[in-house]
Amino acid sequence: DFTETVCHFFDDGDPILKQYKSYKITEEQYRILLNFRNFFESFFESDDRPYLAEDFIDTLEWQNVMNRAKEVLQAFRYQEEEEI
Repeated sequence: DFTETVCHFFDDGDPILKQYKSYKITEEQYRILLNFRNFFESFFESDDRPYLAEDFIDTLEWQNVMNRAKEVLQAFRYQEEEEI
């Protein structure tokens, strides 16, 4: 469920952002993650956003969320494992 996942993102993520240094997150990583968090929050709380994920998954707004999420992954040097 999209809404439940979003709630977990904020409920679990916000305390980490408040104490990011304790998690060895660099200033640059923090800045990028915080920018994503705020952008995602504005997307999620938008009155214009369709309620169901399948109604917004192909929109430009969702593509912008995904692009910012990719920036976060790059900042944390995340790489998908190669399939064996």
